[in-house]
Amino acid sequence: MFKATSTQSIYIDDNRSVSNSPMKDVEGIPGLQWSFHYYPQGRQKNGVSEFTIRICGGSAKIQATFESEEYDEKQNFLHVFNNGEEHGCPCDISPDGYNVSIYGHIKCTATFEPAVTKLRSPRPFELVDNSKPHCYNAEIVVGQNRLKVHRGFLSMISPVFHAAFTHKTKEAETGILEIKDFNIKTVRNAIDYLYGKEVKTQSAVEIVDILRFVDKYNIEPATAILEEWLNANLTIETFAGIATYAWQYDRKELQQKCGKLYRDSLKEIALHPDFVKLEPTIMAGVVSSAFAVTGTQGIDNSDFYDLFARGQR
Repeated sequence: MFKATSTQSIYIDDNRSVSNSPMKDVEGIPGLQWSFHYYPQGRQKNGVSEFTIRICGGSAKIQATFESEEYDEKQNFLHVFNNGEEHGCPCDISPDGYNVSIYGHIKCTATFEPAVTKLRSPRPFELVDNSKPHCYNAEIVVGQNRLKVHRGFLSMISPVFHAAFTHKTKEAETGILEIKDFNIKTVRNAIDYLYGKEVKTQSAVEIVDILRFVDKYNIEPATAILEEWLNANLTIETFAGIATYAWQYDRKELQQKCGKLYRDSLKEIALHPDFVKLEPTIMAGVVSSAFAVTGTQGIDNSDFYDLFARGQR
């Protein structure tokens, strides 16, 4: 990371009046300027003397040293500045330990590390111009609904789509792919997600539906990212949907997390309306995992099995 160093001095007279340096260009960082200030009563007039730095023309992290040129005292200061801001610290370089005795020439040596604005990469959907026919050359059909897509994009991210659109198939010939095992909401959410659009849902069930879609079409990077979301958002409210996915797709690590949460929140989960609707095999898997993770210590077995039995009714 590029850095530039600049120095300015101010003079503190016997009257201990406010002292300011002029604005100075930071050589090597075009447009960035800075000034050095001394406030005997502090900027907020709280009675505590203060050194400050002000910058304009950009943002930067500044590592500064305030140093007396008359006596052997100095102090350091570090802060991140946005454009136009002024920040500082209490003076701590007096010769006898008392701020009122600060005097003479004070030098500030400041090293500037300019802030770097991240360059945002465009998302796939932002590169698509709906007015240009070549941006779409295929359709996904779900019942009476049609979604425009580009077969090249889908073929690039999915070996299943690649096979459908490049081999001697009806889909390759017509550019139409019919999907019967997912509803239109799931397909639209999944396609939007793959094109980089924000999926406006916080429902674990809907996220799991997208996961089923990307798993079927073997889109591994998307599967990994969505499973990270499940791991990070496992709660009592999302438990049933995530547990269903964990057992149907045999995700061992996620099963262990489900088991631990079930053990820690036994009554809240076991009597939750979504949990009691789970398939018995998934319920049994959750209970088994709860015991496997931490054993039975601290749980009354009769209560445990009573809650499980209630859930199966």
